[in-house]
Amino acid sequence: MRGLLIACGWAVTVAAAFLLGESMGRGGGGASSPARDEGVVRPLRAPPAALDEGPVLAPGAPRSAIPDRSRETPGPVAGSDADLATGETLEPFTLEGVTDPDVAMARLMRHVAALLAKGEDGHLDLLLFLDEHVANSEALERFFHREEDAVRYIVPWVEFLVNRKGPVLDVVESVFETMAERPETFAEIDKDTLEIFTEGAAVVLPGAVDEERLAKFRGYARAILDTPEGSLPEPVEKQRRRIQRALALWSPRLTPEDAVARLKSGELKGPEAVQALRQLSPEQLQGLDLGTILAPVVAGGDYRALQAMRDLPLQPRDVDLLDGKMLEAAATGKVRDWTVVQYLSSTKRHRWPQQQPFIEEGLGRGGQPAETCARALGRFGGHVPKDYVRWVLERHELSEKTVRVLERLLRED
Repeated sequence: MRGLLIACGWAVTVAAAFLLGESMGRGGGGASSPARDEGVVRPLRAPPAALDEGPVLAPGAPRSAIPDRSRETPGPVAGSDADLATGETLEPFTLEGVTDPDVAMARLMRHVAALLAKGEDGHLDLLLFLDEHVANSEALERFFHREEDAVRYIVPWVEFLVNRKGPVLDVVESVFETMAERPETFAEIDKDTLEIFTEGAAVVLPGAVDEERLAKFRGYARAILDTPEGSLPEPVEKQRRRIQRALALWSPRLTPEDAVARLKSGELKGPEAVQALRQLSPEQLQGLDLGTILAPVVAGGDYRALQAMRDLPLQPRDVDLLDGKMLEAAATGKVRDWTVVQYLSSTKRHRWPQQQPFIEEGLGRGGQPAETCARALGRFGGHVPKDYVRWVLERHELSEKTVRVLERLLRED
């Protein structure tokens, strides 16, 4: 449910939207509930889970012992975990027989609340629960595959999470710490489950924790990003771009003097460095080696960081160094043609005559840099002379896909 996530954007709602969204908004049909078919949907009346669901069953209890709740109406819901008795054991999570979306959501909230109440011992259990019943849940999807159904539960989830702010933040920290120190733990986790934390919860951290704790999160993020690419389990590996963006959001508040000192020492790198550079005056920027500072940003291909470079006073020597880093990244497949176009724009090369030297350097390297730069011509549109396009086709060995891109340019008026 990407649209819902974006709509909830830069607020705590983003975490709730992700909790709902990854499984409930994948599209795709499934049976609709009688409540919706009749045009009757009863939104939850208060934030957290409806805990009045009858007897709690121990693990392994026969399914026949689970009461039929298919026609039940959720009762008032509680604002804290006090309703869960100390040491209470939840029955195995199930939506079997449930036809009311309110009941389905109440059961989900109740189970999440119980796992949060377990403290650190429940962190991995909660992640596994989200992996099975949220990120990959056909049972939930049949209730909430439409945005107009899911949006009714955003505010209840926001209040649910805020009321449990401490335990929720502890879970978020456990996830980032595990990705940094024991990433193999998440080898079998769905990448979408980790996105709940790297793209959802990460956004709200600066307003939820103090600077000391935020520094810990920055340490986890740097440890993950400093790991050689390709060496992490795939679900964690796929979070690199999101963690880069999170690290920029988590940048410390620095005085200009502190920022200059940390940039010169190399303490600030990547997205953090870009954020710090943007706070400095032209006079303060003059004493910095911008090419060296920005080289890791360009090598990483983070388009948000590349876009942020556009206001920096880069010198020709800086651009020469960064061009080499961009082409090296193209050779390894880290950047694509649209990233090249973004980079050229960020380095103030908006028109073809200015872009040509970089493109020719990439073409001359052959292999993947040549493919990437040739396809970038297709994104320049009519700015590129057709005679030049024909020259590229004649002089360079390119894949069929790239040839089709260039031939399409020749057919355009």
